Amino acid sequence: MALPVHANQEAGGAQGSLDPVLEPGTFAVDPLPLGPPGRRWDELGAGEAEALGWYAPRPGISGGPAGHVLVAPGDVHGAVIDLALVLDSRCCGVAGDVPNMVCAACRTPVAIRIDDCGLGPP
Repeated sequence: MALPVHANQEAGGAQGSLDPVLEPGTFAVDPLPLGPPGRRWDELGAGEAEALGWYAPRPGISGGPAGHVLVAPGDVHGAVIDLALVLDSRCCGVAGDVPNMVCAACRTPVAIRIDDCGLGPP
């Protein structure tokens, strides 16, 4: 399934609050990189941003792996948020670019939960 047109929507220069982008029971593969290492746009050399899948200037970009499988929040079962792994929490919820959800049985990190609007402080 392709990402909806409103995925990664920005408002006022920052990610805006959105409803979940996926219907329950569906999934998508995000072609953009996610996770560390992060870099500032002005640090990139010619063609680097495009090679990572970014085509418009933004404050920073991820240089992490691409191809993450996205699912609707209610479709994740047997995993819980581990607050010790939540790197950032803002006005609307948790944010992060490293796994912050763990298997409820064995505590192995299994997923990244992101539900923040992104309008909080950098």
